[in-house]
Amino acid sequence: MAKPEDLFSGAVRIQPIHRQADARGTFEKIWQRNSVPDFHVDEVFYSFSKAGTVRGLHYLEPPHTQARLIKCISGEVLDIVVDLRKGSHTFAKYETIHLKGDEGIAVYIPEGFAHGFHSITDSWVTYLADKVFEPAADRGVRWNDPDIGIPWAVKSPIISDKDANLPFLRDIKIPFSMNDK
Repeated sequence: MAKPEDLFSGAVRIQPIHRQADARGTFEKIWQRNSVPDFHVDEVFYSFSKAGTVRGLHYLEPPHTQARLIKCISGEVLDIVVDLRKGSHTFAKYETIHLKGDEGIAVYIPEGFAHGFHSITDSWVTYLADKVFEPAADRGVRWNDPDIGIPWAVKSPIISDKDANLPFLRDIKIPFSMNDK
């Protein structure tokens, strides 16, 4: 198994476990049960995003939080993970991970983090989640929050009305702390 690269405490960048390419194309294993301890899959999502799209920054409120494994399966995205755990030395800080469909890298995002991405090209992204999505718990932080300061490469993104109107971090009662799971 490939060793995960720590981003934040708990969030990791995962190299493919096995990748084989030949004249037919590519086969890769991106995850197995022992890749991330205590992570199991209850739900799988796919999203298609046009070039220039920004999605996020999303999280689910307790008790409906989700840990997720994110993988770009086609195209190219700049994936963003923001630490929302009060008491963490990386609270309100972000990590960026460049994901390409032809590289096989995945990102594990535990509970307590917000997630989003900028679709650099037309892209398909898959999300493996450890719990079933609960729409009533769906929350987020504004993509261009000045207190977080993500240097997005797109100034006028394609973005949903919902995401464009998410609150700023300073206006949110943060539901996570370092003592949470």
